[in-house]
Amino acid sequence: MSGPCRRAGGVVLALMLTAAATAAMGSTVGGRTFSAPSVVPVEGGVRVHGSVCRTSTVTPMTLSGVRIEWVDDAGHVVEAKVARMSRDLTGRQVGCAFYDQKTDWSLNLGDRIRVCAAGGGDCPAG
Repeated sequence: MSGPCRRAGGVVLALMLTAAATAAMGSTVGGRTFSAPSVVPVEGGVRVHGSVCRTSTVTPMTLSGVRIEWVDDAGHVVEAKVARMSRDLTGRQVGCAFYDQKTDWSLNLGDRIRVCAAGGGDCPAG
Protein backbone atom coordinates (compact mmCIF):
# COMPACT_ATOMS: atom_id res chain seq x y z
CA MET A 1 0.00 0.00 0.00
CA SER A 2 1.14 3.54 -0.65
CA GLY A 3 -0.07 7.13 -0.27
CA PRO A 4 -3.14 7.85 1.85
CA CYS A 5 -4.00 4.15 2.27
CA ARG A 6 -0.68 3.37 3.92
CA ARG A 7 -0.87 6.37 6.27
CA ALA A 8 -4.40 5.55 7.39
CA GLY A 9 -3.75 1.84 7.92
CA GLY A 10 -6.76 -0.30 8.72
CA VAL A 11 -9.00 2.71 9.37
CA VAL A 12 -9.45 3.24 5.61
CA LEU A 13 -10.98 -0.19 5.12
CA ALA A 14 -13.23 0.29 8.16
CA LEU A 15 -14.41 3.66 6.84
CA MET A 16 -15.13 2.21 3.42
CA LEU A 17 -17.13 -0.62 4.97
CA THR A 18 -19.04 1.79 7.20
CA ALA A 19 -19.95 4.00 4.24
CA ALA A 20 -21.02 1.04 2.15
CA ALA A 21 -23.08 -0.41 5.00
CA THR A 22 -25.00 2.85 5.37
CA ALA A 23 -26.90 2.18 2.16
CA ALA A 24 -26.05 -1.49 1.75
CA MET A 25 -28.73 -2.35 -0.77
CA GLY A 26 -29.25 1.22 -1.92
CA SER A 27 -32.35 3.20 -1.13
CA THR A 28 -35.35 4.01 -3.28
CA VAL A 29 -37.04 7.37 -2.78
CA GLY A 30 -39.63 8.93 -5.10
CA GLY A 31 -38.96 6.58 -8.02
CA ARG A 32 -35.16 7.00 -7.76
CA THR A 33 -32.74 4.36 -6.50
CA PHE A 34 -29.53 5.60 -4.93
CA SER A 35 -26.68 3.07 -4.97
CA ALA A 36 -24.58 2.64 -1.86
CA PRO A 37 -21.85 5.31 -2.18
CA SER A 38 -18.26 4.23 -2.72
CA VAL A 39 -15.79 6.09 -0.51
CA VAL A 40 -12.19 6.03 -1.70
CA PRO A 41 -9.26 7.64 0.14
CA VAL A 42 -7.39 10.19 -1.98
CA GLU A 43 -4.65 12.69 -1.23
CA GLY A 44 -6.12 15.26 1.17
CA GLY A 45 -9.50 13.59 1.74
CA VAL A 46 -11.93 11.10 0.23
CA ARG A 47 -13.68 10.73 -3.12
CA VAL A 48 -17.36 9.73 -3.04
CA HIS A 49 -19.05 8.27 -6.08
CA GLY A 50 -22.16 6.31 -6.96
CA SER A 51 -25.22 6.21 -9.13
CA VAL A 52 -28.86 7.25 -9.15
CA CYS A 53 -31.33 5.34 -11.29
CA ARG A 54 -34.81 6.47 -12.24
CA THR A 55 -37.06 3.45 -11.73
CA SER A 56 -40.50 4.93 -12.33
CA THR A 57 -42.01 6.87 -15.22
CA VAL A 58 -45.23 7.76 -13.38
CA THR A 59 -44.24 11.18 -12.05
CA PRO A 60 -42.20 13.61 -14.16
CA MET A 61 -39.13 14.89 -12.31
CA THR A 62 -35.79 16.53 -12.84
CA LEU A 63 -32.70 15.57 -10.91
CA SER A 64 -29.33 17.07 -11.81
CA GLY A 65 -27.37 16.66 -8.59
CA VAL A 66 -27.04 14.88 -5.28
CA ARG A 67 -26.34 16.05 -1.75
CA ILE A 68 -23.50 14.12 -0.09
CA GLU A 69 -23.44 14.32 3.69
CA TRP A 70 -20.67 13.37 6.12
CA VAL A 71 -22.46 12.11 9.24
CA ASP A 72 -20.59 11.49 12.51
CA ASP A 73 -21.16 8.50 14.78
CA ALA A 74 -23.69 10.50 16.82
CA GLY A 75 -25.82 11.12 13.70
CA HIS A 76 -24.96 14.81 13.20
CA VAL A 77 -24.14 16.20 9.76
CA VAL A 78 -20.52 17.40 9.90
CA GLU A 79 -20.42 18.80 6.36
CA ALA A 80 -22.28 18.45 3.08
CA LYS A 81 -21.49 18.98 -0.59
CA VAL A 82 -23.61 19.03 -3.73
CA ALA A 83 -22.30 17.01 -6.67
CA ARG A 84 -23.47 17.29 -10.28
CA MET A 85 -24.44 14.09 -12.01
CA SER A 86 -23.12 12.84 -15.33
CA ARG A 87 -26.47 13.74 -16.89
CA ASP A 88 -29.82 15.09 -15.74
CA LEU A 89 -32.63 12.64 -15.11
CA THR A 90 -35.56 14.57 -16.57
CA GLY A 91 -39.18 14.16 -17.57
CA ARG A 92 -40.24 10.53 -17.67
CA GLN A 93 -36.86 9.04 -18.70
CA VAL A 94 -35.81 5.75 -17.13
CA GLY A 95 -32.07 5.38 -16.75
CA CYS A 96 -29.08 6.01 -14.52
CA ALA A 97 -26.67 8.87 -13.90
CA PHE A 98 -23.43 8.95 -11.93
CA TYR A 99 -21.73 11.37 -9.53
CA ASP A 100 -18.12 11.68 -8.42
CA GLN A 101 -17.06 14.23 -5.79
CA LYS A 102 -13.65 14.78 -4.21
CA THR A 103 -13.76 16.14 -0.68
CA ASP A 104 -11.22 17.30 1.87
CA TRP A 105 -13.02 15.33 4.59
CA SER A 106 -11.08 13.31 7.20
CA LEU A 107 -13.58 10.69 8.25
CA ASN A 108 -13.32 9.01 11.64
CA LEU A 109 -14.18 5.44 12.54
CA GLY A 110 -17.98 5.19 12.86
CA ASP A 111 -18.68 8.13 10.52
CA ARG A 112 -20.79 7.47 7.44
CA ILE A 113 -21.71 9.01 4.11
CA ARG A 114 -25.34 9.67 3.20
CA VAL A 115 -26.56 10.62 -0.29
CA CYS A 116 -29.91 12.03 -1.42
CA ALA A 117 -31.41 14.33 -4.06
CA ALA A 118 -29.96 17.86 -4.00
CA GLY A 119 -32.26 20.77 -3.26
CA GLY A 120 -34.39 19.14 -0.60
CA GLY A 121 -32.42 20.22 2.48
CA ASP A 122 -30.81 17.58 4.70
CA CYS A 123 -31.00 13.96 3.59
CA PRO A 124 -33.57 11.83 5.42
CA ALA A 125 -32.12 10.27 8.56
CA GLY A 126 -30.90 6.76 8.13
